[in-house]
Amino acid sequence: MNDTTLSSPLPSVGLEALEGMADRAAAVVERLRARVFTPDSLKTLDLRFNVKSAAAMVGRSEKLIRDAEADGRLPPAILNPETGRRTGYTLKGVNRMRDVFNTRPWRAETDEPIVIAVQNFKGGVGKTTLACATAVGLADQGKRVLLVSTDPASNLGHVFGVEINEHMTPVPQVPNLTAMNIDPQAAAAGSVGEVAAHQPYSDLESLCQISDAVIKALPWPEVLAAVSAHPRIGERAGGESREARWSRSEQATAATDLRRTSRLQEANAEYERRFGHVFLINAAGRSAEEMLAALRRRMVREGWSEAEEGTLVPPGWVKRTE
Repeated sequence: MNDTTLSSPLPSVGLEALEGMADRAAAVVERLRARVFTPDSLKTLDLRFNVKSAAAMVGRSEKLIRDAEADGRLPPAILNPETGRRTGYTLKGVNRMRDVFNTRPWRAETDEPIVIAVQNFKGGVGKTTLACATAVGLADQGKRVLLVSTDPASNLGHVFGVEINEHMTPVPQVPNLTAMNIDPQAAAAGSVGEVAAHQPYSDLESLCQISDAVIKALPWPEVLAAVSAHPRIGERAGGESREARWSRSEQATAATDLRRTSRLQEANAEYERRFGHVFLINAAGRSAEEMLAALRRRMVREGWSEAEEGTLVPPGWVKRTE
């Protein structure tokens, strides 16, 4: 075999041919999307629990469940016509038991929500799988769960077989579970647009008042989506994006103290485990020691008061008074 047999020219492809290929690919994607999200096509979860498992989930004995079925507080158990044995209880049936025995593990409306954050900077490592499995497991326990994805390419809808958007969407096959997608960039763009719509501003105080009002009106999931993209204090942001350059400039003073910066990173991890979001502070001009002291002081805060302080504007700006 000589070199000439390996260097045959490739056929030329014109612009029209490329456009045709793109159109065909788009048509295939659209057909797949229509199949996944057909109006009456939902993934189902036909999970059954025996009376022992149901009793453990409800927090009552098997005897109390059988007694409630006998006296009419609960519907009679469904039996297999061939074996005469119970077919098991659905999650809906287990929740009915919880209602009868008043054992739903729901928090009061005034209680703060518990936030569980699942994150990793690498794709394809199981973030969605872990988050969905955790959400379904908690919902099975009777807890009310809101599953939020801040990934612009979220595939929550594919997991549950139902279209999920920026609005809270109940997952039909998993009682107690609601899901929503939030695109941080789109959410931020909407807030920026709302502030820009009030231009021109007569002074800085007027601008801060409108900005604070827009931020205070954001629902908490959107606030979490916005801060999720914030570089951690004490870590050097990589890349050449505008956010990364700003972060490196803002933390320039703290970056010179490597020993305290390392301790700040450890404290950051503890903070995130407690509050479910990154530690926020205006780092410009502050040393690592000052920010570490502020972080430790704020670690003793309750969740919502800490969320309030985490939104303080930089020194010298007009702060909101409420």
